[in-house]
Amino acid sequence: MSQDEPASARPYQGGAVPGEPVAPGRPDVVADGAADTVPVPAVPAKASNRKPPSGRRRGAQGAPRPGAQPGRAQNVALVAAAAQTRRAERIARRAVTRLVVNNEPATDPLPVVETLRGTPYSRPVEAQEPDGERARQILHFAVELGKMMLRAGAGTADVESTVAAACAACGLKRAQVDLTYQSLIVHHTTADGHPITVMGINRGESLNFARLRAVHALVSDLVDGHLEFEDAQARLDAIKAQRKPFSNGIVSLAWGVLAAGLIILIGGSWVSVTLGALTTIFADRMGRILAKTGMPFFFIAFLATCASMLVAMTAFQLELISRPQYMVAAGIVVMLPTMTLLSAVQDALTNFPLTAAGRMVQVMMIFGALISGVAVGLMIGAAFGMREIEVIVGGRETGVLTVLVGVLCSGVVAAAGGVAQQVSKRLLLPAALVGILGYLALTAMSELRVGNILTTLVASTVVGLVARPLALRMGAPPIVLIIPGIFPLLQGLAIFAGAYELVTGEASLATAGANLVAAVLANAAIGVGAVFGNFLAQPLRKRRKSPGDRARTLSS
Repeated sequence: MSQDEPASARPYQGGAVPGEPVAPGRPDVVADGAADTVPVPAVPAKASNRKPPSGRRRGAQGAPRPGAQPGRAQNVALVAAAAQTRRAERIARRAVTRLVVNNEPATDPLPVVETLRGTPYSRPVEAQEPDGERARQILHFAVELGKMMLRAGAGTADVESTVAAACAACGLKRAQVDLTYQSLIVHHTTADGHPITVMGINRGESLNFARLRAVHALVSDLVDGHLEFEDAQARLDAIKAQRKPFSNGIVSLAWGVLAAGLIILIGGSWVSVTLGALTTIFADRMGRILAKTGMPFFFIAFLATCASMLVAMTAFQLELISRPQYMVAAGIVVMLPTMTLLSAVQDALTNFPLTAAGRMVQVMMIFGALISGVAVGLMIGAAFGMREIEVIVGGRETGVLTVLVGVLCSGVVAAAGGVAQQVSKRLLLPAALVGILGYLALTAMSELRVGNILTTLVASTVVGLVARPLALRMGAPPIVLIIPGIFPLLQGLAIFAGAYELVTGEASLATAGANLVAAVLANAAIGVGAVFGNFLAQPLRKRRKSPGDRARTLSS
């Protein structure tokens, strides 16, 4: 056929037939709407007498304009729109699938060794992972270990790190520890995917720092690879049967000595010292008797404070003493929940908010009991016509003789506090040393006149800074020396002054409330400083040998 032949006479070469609509599934049209054929000049279509089927409705895009003929461009636009719709549907489907069906784990469990950074067990010797039954025995051992520490008075962070270290040393590298107030849960998944969970609940508390030291030594030997699991179980049973180092009578006497030392520290007379010691011993003995009946400690603290208040007012009425507030302040310090306060602050600062909230409720309840005891004691004294107490809170004297007496008394107070907390006998002298250093820091800060809260904060920081390396060197957890060391720093007189102003109305409600809150914050600052000093002392701990060095030492 010649090239000058008209286009209408050329044979069909593929592509769309002029005048015919292009179906969406035609192979001659690509997905993006571009034509894959040779363009053919359009030929006018013949008129058709066929009518569209009844009920068929043309869309807005498919409706032809008046005088226009449906052509290939319009059909290509329809195909392109359909392709874009399908592409958008595929993208949306893939996005939804990624959101709904995620094969990655929601949380990747942190290896238990990673949770031990900054603790005395930071580099344990890891044993081979045991089978299912042995793993269950190890979990039971770890839970019993944690329950014993909770009952003896350990903080939440210390219990968690000790339990995690015991699990890691026994080969449970994927163990997870969950501790919330009185509930302890330890979970482990075996190599074949079998989950094992053991839970323990601590129902009571019996302070025994000697037992804490024994548990610390047990876990340290286990972490260093010096102890097998069976031997560790036997030692744990022996620790359970271990008696307290001091009897209840010695503990009551220690509380009396502590009260006497505090009265001397704040400037009381010898009559106040004697009466304060006797009143404290009597209150402790009666408190033990009432505790055996199941009476809550709130009422025991209330009765003890009320009794101390009445004895002080009676001695003041008989002109035996001139400043009865010193006796009451010493009694308040004895009744303060020192251990609970420090644990609450430590839990709040170490990401245990639920446990910290529970402990703080306990602390506030005891503060309420102390204030109520002061109020009721004043009411009873007024009913019997006793003279009102004139509360005077003076500054600290810094004379040479006063400081020397204060150093001696602070050491006695710290050592007596150690006896009251059942500290091992060989740790009483270090506890006295920590208390003396804290008192010296308190005296030095008082000379700078920077405020009571900042003064107690810095002094307690010194206590924590000294107590940690000294305790670890002697094979004990830091809390064993921190608690006795902060007894000389407690602000019992400030609490009594605020409560007295609030009850008697000597000052306005706003002023009395502000003074009482300041006293509570000063005691809370002691806990914050002790925790901060403990944190600062972490780099000062004795460097532990690497696992390879310890293995070579054991083999040699």
